[in-house]
Amino acid sequence: MGKVYSHVRQGASHGLARAAVLWLALAVSGCAGVTPFASLTQSDDVTGTIPSAAPAISAPAQMALSPDDWAYAQGALARALDPQGAAVAITWNNPTSGLRGEITPVGAVYVAEGQVCRAFLAEIAGQEPVRRLQGRGCRGAEGLWSVGDVRPFGT
Repeated sequence: MGKVYSHVRQGASHGLARAAVLWLALAVSGCAGVTPFASLTQSDDVTGTIPSAAPAISAPAQMALSPDDWAYAQGALARALDPQGAAVAITWNNPTSGLRGEITPVGAVYVAEGQVCRAFLAEIAGQEPVRRLQGRGCRGAEGLWSVGDVRPFGT
């Protein structure tokens, strides 16, 4: 019985030693945060924050889309025209407005004025009549696609 008691006492003393070391470490580390650094209290610090979202490119007038509808269409446009993509039709759908559409890339990717461009066909449904358009999308250096030369398909 004496042997079991001595193991219990040794375990207890090791536990007390660990607790004392932990307490000392916490006490010493707490002193570092008492006085704020001068750079943390200045309001003119320059930080490496991520800039706010890039300004939105509005829909071409010929597409007659609300900003919400254009957000859906623009996402499909970027995926459809991506030169690294599969060059297949991409659909979009705004469940709030009921508008939906499809963007189909046509022709090869080309470079114009330093931008990657591609022609496309667009169909916009959900309102009568269904609109069929053709146009050109170009991706600028900042990675955003802009749309130009949009007109009714076949003109």
